Amino acid sequence: MSVFSRLSITMSRYPTLTASTQAGLIMCSGDLISQKFVEKKQTNEIDLIRTVRFGLVGFILVGPVLRTWYGFLERRVVMKTPALSAVAKMATDQLILAPTFIFNFMGLMGVLNGQTFSEIQTDIKNNYVDIMLKNYQLWPAAQMINFWLIPLRHRVLFAQSVALFWNTYLSFKTNNKSFKGKESDVPQISLAL
Repeated sequence: MSVFSRLSITMSRYPTLTASTQAGLIMCSGDLISQKFVEKKQTNEIDLIRTVRFGLVGFILVGPVLRTWYGFLERRVVMKTPALSAVAKMATDQLILAPTFIFNFMGLMGVLNGQTFSEIQTDIKNNYVDIMLKNYQLWPAAQMINFWLIPLRHRVLFAQSVALFWNTYLSFKTNNKSFKGKESDVPQISLAL
């Protein structure tokens, strides 16, 4: 039996656990890439606790939320053609989920990073708009592919595969205490597909 066949069986039997595990592992990977290649840390300087925290957010928040959200969109956002359905799902995703999810994600990361309420507010004030602008450079196109071409049971995996680059960016933005919100100070991370 191939790896893909095993993955498909596991996804069918344990869809939420599979989505959570995928999201957690991919978010860990994004954080490690951020630390090693964006922040240019030496291997012995990598903060594994930070990586585990970032992955835990993927496991307990990102995976379950995306699985539930994609199921909701599949049931509730139905149009006459697959292309129109994909556009409607992408628009709903980007206008409703993305802004609220990123806001909550930033708050949760602040809590997990030990920030005070005031520090979290400042971080959101300094970085939220920049993160949303980057989101809109990447996710509308990725979600069009996801909603139009990818079967429902593989959508979280597809999104998290694209999110490897996104998670690298988010890890940098939510963990770099020296960053004060000036986009020109961020090492260039290409989010283009």
